[in-house]
Amino acid sequence: MAFDMDKYTKNSTGVQWADLDFDAFERDPLPEETLRTLRYMCDIEYHTVCYLRDLLTTPSHDEPAVGAFMTMWNREEFWHGEALAAVLARHGLGVDFDELKATRLKLGWRDRLGTVKQTVIGRLVGNDFIAVHMAWGAANEWSATAAYHRLAALESHPVLVPLLKRIAQQETKHVAFYASQARDRLAASRKPASSPVWRWRRPGAPSARASCPRPRSRTS
Repeated sequence: MAFDMDKYTKNSTGVQWADLDFDAFERDPLPEETLRTLRYMCDIEYHTVCYLRDLLTTPSHDEPAVGAFMTMWNREEFWHGEALAAVLARHGLGVDFDELKATRLKLGWRDRLGTVKQTVIGRLVGNDFIAVHMAWGAANEWSATAAYHRLAALESHPVLVPLLKRIAQQETKHVAFYASQARDRLAASRKPASSPVWRWRRPGAPSARASCPRPRSRTS
């Protein structure tokens, strides 16, 4: 079934958590290992804007459907970060935007060069770059969805579990878009089977977000 972009953009909204009793975290706080995982996830979600920045200089930006999706995707991922940050805040763990900015600035010339490299490569490859982008995005979103479901399965907290499932539900929509686009674009590609583009068809093909800062894995 084709991805309904009009329906997606019309209904896209930030994940909701106002109806959840966050006071429960004070009565029944999460264990340290769960907080460490949530902090990692929170950083990943907040740094989504880095990926969007780099992709806006590639052929992907020239495709109306892809551009529309990335706009909504970035907003939804930001609100995932906000929701996780709210959980962390109830445990005395603040997520400061100045700190996030400083983390990005630490990359220095590597951050700036990475954007330039992706721009040049994207333009040289042309439309087949979009196929790679879509397959790469599908792998990332599948991983994110699996991670949220796994953490929800490991935890029994009455507030955290429904929040994680809500985030995972939005991630599945991202998977649907990326996977359908990747399938169609790889099928339409005229690149030979030995081309790096076609290697994305194989199960287990690598997925990386090298353009962004490494998320913190500690709660401190």
